[in-house]
Amino acid sequence: RDIWQAILSLHAEGAPIDMVTLPERLKTRGQLDGVGGLGYLAALPEATPSAANAAYYLDVLWEKHLARKILADSAQSAAEVWQSNGVTEALYTRLRDRHVELERLLGQGGGAPRLVARPMDFEQEYLAWWFKRRPGDYGWELPVELADLRIRPHEMTVFTAEEGAGKTTFLGQTAVHLIKQGVRVFYASLEVPNGEMMWLLSRQILGATASHLEENEENIRRLRAAMEFMQSHLTVYSFQGIGAWREILETCRWLRAEQKTDVFMIDNAMRLGIPDDDWAQQGMAAKQFADFSVKTGAHVMIVVHQNKSDSTDVKRRVHGSKMWVNNANVILHIMRHEKKAEKLDEQREKTRLVLDDPGASDAMKEAARQEERDLIEKLRPTWDTKLT
Repeated sequence: RDIWQAILSLHAEGAPIDMVTLPERLKTRGQLDGVGGLGYLAALPEATPSAANAAYYLDVLWEKHLARKILADSAQSAAEVWQSNGVTEALYTRLRDRHVELERLLGQGGGAPRLVARPMDFEQEYLAWWFKRRPGDYGWELPVELADLRIRPHEMTVFTAEEGAGKTTFLGQTAVHLIKQGVRVFYASLEVPNGEMMWLLSRQILGATASHLEENEENIRRLRAAMEFMQSHLTVYSFQGIGAWREILETCRWLRAEQKTDVFMIDNAMRLGIPDDDWAQQGMAAKQFADFSVKTGAHVMIVVHQNKSDSTDVKRRVHGSKMWVNNANVILHIMRHEKKAEKLDEQREKTRLVLDDPGASDAMKEAARQEERDLIEKLRPTWDTKLT
């Protein structure tokens, strides 16, 4: 009360209200220690909900209100059924009235429904489906040809694979390929630090086979050119760790509305701040991201890890709630040829040991290199990665 009165007095005088004027006014009144001191005042802004998120807070409150209403009505209905020793006509009428009331609440009250339209309201979109939209002539290209698959507006893609199969690499290639097409991309890499992610993307932009370069003017120029290529069309979510899916979704909504961002990449679902066993909340998140795509015309591409299994059904192997795949328009599955990779890794290690051996002759070292080259050529016809 004392803090509020002090704020009102400053406002009435036209004075600024901040962490300098407010403590001073309370101190002048002899109330500063009584309200908790500077420490308490300093903590207030952090505890205050942001007005920017008001719509989201209202949605949460509305959902909680409906949940309490459903629980209260269900408890009351159950009690009345028990007390009546069976459903009577009068009781059935009361139950039906409660159901009607709940439907009214779900419809946001009386009056004309908001979400109604006439057929001609969709004339342009309707004609586009007839004259323009064919499986292969709208949407944005993937970095590889995969039948007539494209990254299309109003859709959500679940990108799944086992650990280490190359999800991040392919996602980066897709981001770079989209930027080349003039697409605005949002990339939320919750695992890889921002600097490392820029390094990975720039390697793909430059087609660099080496992971490190000599520091000179020419290389600095090339690296800056790669950053400039990404600058106007890439927005990065600057956070690594366990995020909050609702906050990320609000960020997506803002970017879509304010910056016309087209594609939203999220790596990965396990870091959205949802417990592994909370399938209900995972399902809610999946529905909300899919709903965001449908309503705004954006495309969401989200990485969902895969369980190790002998099953050939990709959908069954996706980790967590089945709502991820049930709400997806496209499921991309990447698979690495583990046996081929193991053979190459073993041969490279053998070569390294020979090259690092001070007692090895030049002939032995060349023989080791040749053996590695021979194995590479032998395995070259065998696939490295499959995308389905």
